Amino acid sequence: MSDNSPKFGKAQGQPPSFFARVPSRAIWAAKRPIKKSKGPGLSSGDLHIFSILCAYANNQGFAYPNSKTIADQFGLDRKNVTRAFTRCEKLGYIEKVSKFRSHPKWRHVMGTVWRIVYDDRLDQDELIDSMNMEDPPPVIEDDLPRPEIDAGKHEDQGDGIELADVIGVTRWYARKAEEMTGQLKLINERALEQAKAVIDSGITEDQVKVRALAVLQDCQQRRKPAPDHLGFLVH
Repeated sequence: MSDNSPKFGKAQGQPPSFFARVPSRAIWAAKRPIKKSKGPGLSSGDLHIFSILCAYANNQGFAYPNSKTIADQFGLDRKNVTRAFTRCEKLGYIEKVSKFRSHPKWRHVMGTVWRIVYDDRLDQDELIDSMNMEDPPPVIEDDLPRPEIDAGKHEDQGDGIELADVIGVTRWYARKAEEMTGQLKLINERALEQAKAVIDSGITEDQVKVRALAVLQDCQQRRKPAPDHLGFLVH
């Protein structure tokens, strides 16, 4: 039986993540080769390098690949990679967070840690705190453990809670949060446990959606990170 699980990283000869979040303003301002644009944006080559850096970033936008790693992986001159980072920094697309372990959070990183600036109104320290509270890595939905939220157990107790309800409302929140805030929310074991706790508390699915939408709308208007899961409805 073949192993079809996704593989990531340089050792596997694969990208560092599923996708790269590139700030739209960097794409829109980039020079167009056909039009011979002389604007202040990135060249197509620099935009490519910037996109590679974005692929290494976590959900809060922190990334620390070595410029040599990128150069070797894509057959580029390391000086061009460094020069592209410098241009991105001057344009405000990235900012330097740590260098040679200068930041206490990044003592384990010998090189430079960059922050991809998706929204310059967000505070760097708050993003770091958010990263520290981040949920565990995602797991494949079909492999999620069932004992804690087993539908049959709840049906025997006559409370009407089904596994499909828990998964359904968890998926709904993840989609709605991404739609309204642009943030990826994980459908993992933690998210399912919190959704089950909400339903166990007696909150109906309609009430969950009404209350969650109100919170997401506030986050959207105030440019705040949305809660990682539905647990905020019962805590």
